[in-house]
Amino acid sequence: MGPVAEFVDLRREMDRWGATYLPRTTEVVAAHLLGDVFLGLYPLTPGNTCHFVVADFDGPTAMLDALAYVKAARASAVPAALEISQSGRGVHVWVFFTGAVSAATARAVGTVLLREAMVLRGSMDLRSYDRLFPNQDVLPEGGFGNLIAAPLQGRRRKDGLTTFLDLGTLEPYADQWAFLSTLDRLSPGDAEHVARQAKQAITGADVATLSRSAATQVHPPLPPVVHAEAGAGLSIDARQLTPAALATFKHAAAMVNPKFYEPQRLRKSTWDTAPFIPGYDLTLEDHLVLPRGLRHIIATIVERAGSRLAVTDARHSGTEIDAAFTAELTGRQANAVGAVLAHDDGILVAPPGSGKSVMACAVIADRNTSTLVLVDRKALADQWRIRIEQFLDIKPGQLGGGRGRRRLRGLIPAYYRYRPLDEHFLGKENPGLGPKTAVLGCECGEVGCWPLMAQITPTGNLLVWDAFEQPHRRSRNYSTL
Repeated sequence: MGPVAEFVDLRREMDRWGATYLPRTTEVVAAHLLGDVFLGLYPLTPGNTCHFVVADFDGPTAMLDALAYVKAARASAVPAALEISQSGRGVHVWVFFTGAVSAATARAVGTVLLREAMVLRGSMDLRSYDRLFPNQDVLPEGGFGNLIAAPLQGRRRKDGLTTFLDLGTLEPYADQWAFLSTLDRLSPGDAEHVARQAKQAITGADVATLSRSAATQVHPPLPPVVHAEAGAGLSIDARQLTPAALATFKHAAAMVNPKFYEPQRLRKSTWDTAPFIPGYDLTLEDHLVLPRGLRHIIATIVERAGSRLAVTDARHSGTEIDAAFTAELTGRQANAVGAVLAHDDGILVAPPGSGKSVMACAVIADRNTSTLVLVDRKALADQWRIRIEQFLDIKPGQLGGGRGRRRLRGLIPAYYRYRPLDEHFLGKENPGLGPKTAVLGCECGEVGCWPLMAQITPTGNLLVWDAFEQPHRRSRNYSTL
């Protein structure tokens, strides 16, 4: 284990670069147990090893999530201890090792258990993958890694906090030391065995069947018909889904974050970087909202589970426009446009110089409905205006952006150089283009490229934009768009 520090001061008041760290001595530990100080522990050692892994659960469902994690641990023969946090609102689940284990192996053990817990408790969020201590595989240069509050702090312990709980009563053990003396620890060899199950989680279009947990013998089926509504997204009442189905659909609506796995491969810090980018939302009405393009994948998963997906089309027809395509497509372009028009949604991937803007204009002319083109810089916006006037003989409007340019409605910036958008537009409502808005875009660097994921919710004559992400997918994984 690495050095220790006073937990509250370090987290809230003290500059950690100028902090004086405490030696891990009997006297310092005794002061923590008596309540004179509150220690925080750095799990990582200089050899990128650790002696424990902790899963941290917060929020109103913290205890239920933690119990699912403990159940998954039992099914994998991993001894785990449940600790109530200092606030009483969070829960830590500790797994101790008999010897030093590489941080990568320890985190893989935690990931295996989290994945099983998510299938048991479908309502767990995928962000739980990022709540493991240690939070990274290697020590960052000049640092100690991440800090977790030590259990059994003297003053908190008097109120039953930072104590280990009896799983039978969810009350603190009367004798914490007796409990710890009987708690088994996981050997490095057994940790390696569990970690080998930790293959990279399946997400996006690679999700083909319902997940099935080995930690339970209870596997309820889906109802004969799963009802969904296709509007701005695919909305499914989560109350009709099993926990396994809910977890499966969330993974289908997520994508791997290359900004996490690339530094990990290079043995660099992944602190504060989530391994997955979620593309779903769970509303207060308990509706799971998925990207609308996933409906075919969801339908296939549901059918393989022996049920049927019944989708109610709640989309609006949009505003009719008068556009006539004035260009002539090549054979390949005509084939591509025909393939796109055969479906309600899709993504056209083509190399630079293939005429994507021409093909997009052909699609707009065929649909003849209001269309929104998203671009990330002024130069591309100017090119699109030229192409639309050239190939559709109509003059497009512009939403936002451009110094000296008349702003129509101020919804989207025309030029921002990849600055975070959430500070400008997160959750704001703006007048829209009509009840339904088509979105064209790609990310190859040409006209119409838009390396942005956003949740777009049309309601009446309003568009609500939120949940902005800019993953810059080098792997060109378009599965969740």
